[in-house]
Amino acid sequence: MDVFTGRLLTRSRLEVMRQRGDEAGLTRALRSPDPDLRFYAISALGELRVAGAVPELAAILNDTTISGLRFAAARSLGAIGEPAVPALVPALSHPDPEVRWMAALALGDVGGSHAAVLLRPLLSDNDTYVAGRAGRAIAQAGRPGEEVLAAALSDPSPGVRVQAVRALSRRPHLPGLAALVRSLHHADPYISHVAGQALSRLCYRDPDWIREAIREATDADRVNFSAAVRIAPKPSQLAPLRDLREAAGETWALLPFLDRWFH
Repeated sequence: MDVFTGRLLTRSRLEVMRQRGDEAGLTRALRSPDPDLRFYAISALGELRVAGAVPELAAILNDTTISGLRFAAARSLGAIGEPAVPALVPALSHPDPEVRWMAALALGDVGGSHAAVLLRPLLSDNDTYVAGRAGRAIAQAGRPGEEVLAAALSDPSPGVRVQAVRALSRRPHLPGLAALVRSLHHADPYISHVAGQALSRLCYRDPDWIREAIREATDADRVNFSAAVRIAPKPSQLAPLRDLREAAGETWALLPFLDRWFH
């Protein structure tokens, strides 16, 4: 029952609200005792990007007694975008790790350099799942996120470095690929190992993405990438570079100074 109108609240009525863009009605529906109706209202508010619903959605995200709805709230907050960021920041330090990774997910959906910077501290979260989610969310920010992750490769914490190199392997642009290649020569042998695995896996699973990353790159990015490849590799590091050369195909010719590399 909608306590504001005295009318029976049903899924079909919520659908009418969604179609009409009834932001106030959908926001009121967040207080329904029926979790299915609340879920529908949460999703609709995200679809409509209702900034006025941010406080209520943030309250749901932070309520550890209703875990079934928190994921939907996080996705809707992410869909709303920048207006939701101030409400998401406190959730990044919530004592419940589930709230932290959901907040990271939402900020990843928001994207941009601001979100990437806000998420950077979570790479050192004591819950490895939260840290991994944060890394993936930073990678979603594209180039700004790749810059944050590349800088994290110099962090004194081995755990942060591992999360950074793993996140960089998620369909990076050419600067991100260059950071992965440089990681092959990292002083930490485990980082070098993880980077090699990540590069080979990316080449095997998504060669089209690598070719597109090379095609759309700027000349400066291509020069930077070539410089990373041309660092004299150890024998154990040659395999992922050969995988990269094979995945690049004809686009390898677009990279300066590498025309005879591995020929």
